[in-house]
Amino acid sequence: MTNLYRLTSQWEEFLIWEARHGQELQRHPQFLPVLLRARGETGDLPGLIEMYDRQKEQIGRLIPAASRDLCRLMLFVFAGKRNLAEPLLPAVSRFCPVQRANSGWQQPIYLPARWNLPGANCNLVIDG
Repeated sequence: MTNLYRLTSQWEEFLIWEARHGQELQRHPQFLPVLLRARGETGDLPGLIEMYDRQKEQIGRLIPAASRDLCRLMLFVFAGKRNLAEPLLPAVSRFCPVQRANSGWQQPIYLPARWNLPGANCNLVIDG
């Protein structure tokens, strides 16, 4: 279900589903990046920061390392911290599928056009 909600950009519905299945999701730390992203996509920056802070030890143990970087990227992108997000892009883009323009299969995270980040191809698209 996680992938269905993510691929169809149904972030509010995903958070409702998460509320019903939270205990099961806690046993699967590989879902942390999408859980963080859902909060960012729905404008819940305080919830994203709280979840990251609460899960930071678990995030620090994620394997592969790019999963840790993806969690950090979610935090920094949605908090508008370009200087912290930009160094993570090379590692994360090797780990994530490339977002093809107009593919219709995945909703990208839109970065502000003023960021002008080269290599932002991990489900990340420069807006503008």
